[in-house]
Amino acid sequence: MRARSAAISEHPFDSTGLGSPGVASSVVGPDRSEMAQVGVATLAATASQPGFGLKRLGAAVRAAAATTWAATLLLTGLWVAMNGPERWPVPRELCLMGGSALLAGGQFLFLVLVADRVFPRASSRLVWAIEVLLFAAFVLGLGAALYMLATSVGAGLPMMTAGEAH
Repeated sequence: MRARSAAISEHPFDSTGLGSPGVASSVVGPDRSEMAQVGVATLAATASQPGFGLKRLGAAVRAAAATTWAATLLLTGLWVAMNGPERWPVPRELCLMGGSALLAGGQFLFLVLVADRVFPRASSRLVWAIEVLLFAAFVLGLGAALYMLATSVGAGLPMMTAGEAH
């Protein structure tokens, strides 16, 4: 984005919207076809700079990887919350807390790694509030799940002591 704006600022328009600075044009108003040609030429010059396409490709690959990671957390959280108690001999509350923590973690991850870069002009107050809320939900859910696991809250988990063999 910065390279494009720098390339555009190298070729400013004169007062009529055409040509270079200080050169008077015989056209009274701006001719849209000539302005479009100048804009296309500027964009083409920017795109031909070394590394321009790689930056975009790198950003797209990072966004795709982060989206996949976040989606994996979300789907795993849903699966744990809905199917965990049926599959594992653990209390339902433990699966709900763990699944909720994974859901909040996936949403937080997507917000921080993808949405903040795709929508840079979003309200910073709103974004900050949502990110703090989701991160707090992740930490509290994970903490609650670990506490339940450690104290064997609910039925179905036997208490284990250190050094006990099975």
